[in-house]
Amino acid sequence: MSARISAVCAPPPLDPDLDLDAPRRKLPPVNDYMASYAKAKPLTEGVQDHRLRQINVQADLAYVNAMAGFTAISPHLGTIRGIPGVDVEAIERVPLLSEAFLGANHELTRLAQPDSELPVRLTRGRQVRKGLLHIAKGAAALGLIPSARVKRIVQGSGSLDTASDLIDLALLFGEFEESCRGKVTVAPEFIAEANEIGTWLRRALRPTGALPKARPDEIREATLIRQRIWTLLCEAYEELQRVATFLRIDVPSLQSRRGMRKKAKTEEGADT
Repeated sequence: MSARISAVCAPPPLDPDLDLDAPRRKLPPVNDYMASYAKAKPLTEGVQDHRLRQINVQADLAYVNAMAGFTAISPHLGTIRGIPGVDVEAIERVPLLSEAFLGANHELTRLAQPDSELPVRLTRGRQVRKGLLHIAKGAAALGLIPSARVKRIVQGSGSLDTASDLIDLALLFGEFEESCRGKVTVAPEFIAEANEIGTWLRRALRPTGALPKARPDEIREATLIRQRIWTLLCEAYEELQRVATFLRIDVPSLQSRRGMRKKAKTEEGADT
């Protein structure tokens, strides 16, 4: 077996051929990665300070690369279990930890959000709501989705309604995707954006009398948990990379940007 391979290195500079939105289109639903975050938090208690890794990659990019690596190596897990000295459990934790890193990043963003972010997100949320609602009305008129559910969304008017409406619209188009296919087209990234913004707004908006904003110690704790989850992900993925090298399986680094190449660039064979 080869020596342990470090998964932490400086990311390459951006170039104009990168599709910066590509990782976001591959993310799981917010509720899924927040559930993984809650499941992974107890694992962080044993991570001592001397093990901590510096975070040098965006959470969505790390998730996409980690899942690409795990997908490549998972068919060989039976073989890997027979190799002495391999931490198979660590490799099998890669999906959980990569989702948990998304959740940790989301939680810290929620706690440490700047005051200026809420109005920006709310404005964008209203734009997405308006566009998706326009399509939903047309689909309901054609009998493709239930008109009663669309009418309930139409009645919303306030900021909290915007948050709920975005989530409801994302669920609606997801639920009736098959009946709408070929008749009404909604880009998947808009549905994902509606769900993401709606969930963010629901967490960020605080009705009168609700809990105050996060205290500095809460932000520090969330920051530490995120770094510990990243450390666990790095260690688990290094084990995956070590085995992949031994089996001659090509897996990306956590910082790899090859999955972000624009389609035309990929077709030319510039980044294979």
